[in-house]
Amino acid sequence: MKLTIIFESEEESDGYDGKVHMERKVVKDLHQLAWAFHEATKAVGFDYVKSVAFEKDNGEMVWSEL
Repeated sequence: MKLTIIFESEEESDGYDGKVHMERKVVKDLHQLAWAFHEATKAVGFDYVKSVAFEKDNGEMVWSEL
């Protein structure tokens, strides 16, 4: 699967106009997807985020960090 994430900022609400575009050409599992979202949050300035997780329907958590 290919993943594309685009963040757009505006002068009025964010203090600057800009766009951050991130693409991953191969995302095979939830761990890779979580890691991509983790990297995306850092790319737009949320550098204090340590990890991202998804909770599966059985309650298992899949984290961006191993």
